[in-house]
Amino acid sequence: MTSEPVLGWVILAILALHRVAEVFVDAANTRRLEARGGVLVRDDGFGAMLAFHVMWFAGLLAERAVLGARIPSANLALPLVGALLVVEALRAWVLGTLGRRFTVRVVVVPGERPITRGPYRFTRHPGYVVVVAEVLLVPLLLGCWRTALVGSLLHAPVLGRRVRREEAAWARLAPARP
Repeated sequence: MTSEPVLGWVILAILALHRVAEVFVDAANTRRLEARGGVLVRDDGFGAMLAFHVMWFAGLLAERAVLGARIPSANLALPLVGALLVVEALRAWVLGTLGRRFTVRVVVVPGERPITRGPYRFTRHPGYVVVVAEVLLVPLLLGCWRTALVGSLLHAPVLGRRVRREEAAWARLAPARP
């Protein structure tokens, strides 16, 4: 698989289209939540997260286009594909559970409680678990080990700040979890 010129680019295109679709779903859901009195947290770390993801995607493109990164051999690629399928199944479960409450920004409707069903029974932020896994696994599948390493290291503080801001917003605007 070391000479795969098309498959890796197809994977990147699908990833990009998915991210664009999320922006449209987010916009519609954010409008609905705000119409119900939801508070859009202005300092939610979104800018840093957006900048990170743009740089991460640019890293993937650069490693493939400039450094010639390619999907690794099947003995490594197949387990990575399997892991990504599990991660994407978790993503679907998260999105299905959140429904119209899914946003990429922090929006809290005062008086509402955080969701505690579905994957939220097991962890407070399963969507972030998905993103952490993708930041590592997608580059590895594409042979972009530098982006996997640097991206994972840079993502940790950005995500940590985001989680702190989100938790503070919920504590300030909504009742605590039972």
